[in-house]
Amino acid sequence: MKQVLAAVLAALPFVSMAQPECYAEIWQKSEVRPVAQRLDTSAPGAEAKLRASTAKPTPREKEALAFLLDGVMACQKIAHEARKDSMHPEAQAVMRSYEMDTNALITKLYASRISWGEFTEGREKAWAEFLEKAQTVNAKIQAHNAMLDAEIQRRQQLAAAQAEEQRKAALRADFERQQQAETAQRQAELDRQAQAQRDVMNGLILMQAARPQPRPNPLMTPSINCVSRPGAGTVFTTCN
Repeated sequence: MKQVLAAVLAALPFVSMAQPECYAEIWQKSEVRPVAQRLDTSAPGAEAKLRASTAKPTPREKEALAFLLDGVMACQKIAHEARKDSMHPEAQAVMRSYEMDTNALITKLYASRISWGEFTEGREKAWAEFLEKAQTVNAKIQAHNAMLDAEIQRRQQLAAAQAEEQRKAALRADFERQQQAETAQRQAELDRQAQAQRDVMNGLILMQAARPQPRPNPLMTPSINCVSRPGAGTVFTTCN
């Protein structure tokens, strides 16, 4: 019986995708045993035999199907809550579509609208469609994630380039501030030296202005004696 249950679990892919312990608990119930072999396609030739079956569920099998459907839907509800924050919305939609298709097949089988063979074919068709949709969505999600990764990498590179440029700008600003400070310091030293020279000159001027100036001697009025003598028709004058 354990081998049959393992085969049934493998035949229902959604069991391995969400809340497997919930589904495993269902298959361990005695109420499901009447339909366990009907769902097991793992044995050699079992799939062909099941596909060819035109039989419809017996009352006992219908009771097992009703119990199975109630349990599966309860597990699906738990799975919805578990994956709503961890699975991409489009992937959730594909998963939900597959679950609804499977539930619809069980309902039709329970109502004797389809045979066990039609149920087997329908389940395989639903699984094939699920795989195709899942692969398409997976490729789309991977492409989207790759685009996001490329965008994140581009932004990281841009941020790194901006940070490097800011670092260089900060270094240039620091260098310019240092140069300006050194220039201001040199200018302040030149101004200090110039002021010191002006102070020395002003001090010399003040010292020169404070020095007493010598008074000039008064000029003496010379005494001049002149003597006039006639001679040769003219007058000669001599002064000493």
